[in-house]
Amino acid sequence: MTELELEEASDRLDVECQTIISMKLTGMTNAEIANELKCSTRRIERKNNLIRIAFTDAAADSTIIAES
Repeated sequence: MTELELEEASDRLDVECQTIISMKLTGMTNAEIANELKCSTRRIERKNNLIRIAFTDAAADSTIIAES
């Protein structure tokens, strides 16, 4: 995946998911993120799944295009 593809995948996510991505990139744990955002760790886990799906879909799309 290129940087542009990563940005596009990130742009499709809501602001909270984008915030979680930024926090994850700084090395924060789910518990630390939940504490900072004042929500449950389960909410962070659900958002992580949405993030994973968005990036997996974007990677699959770029693979299909590359194979064409």
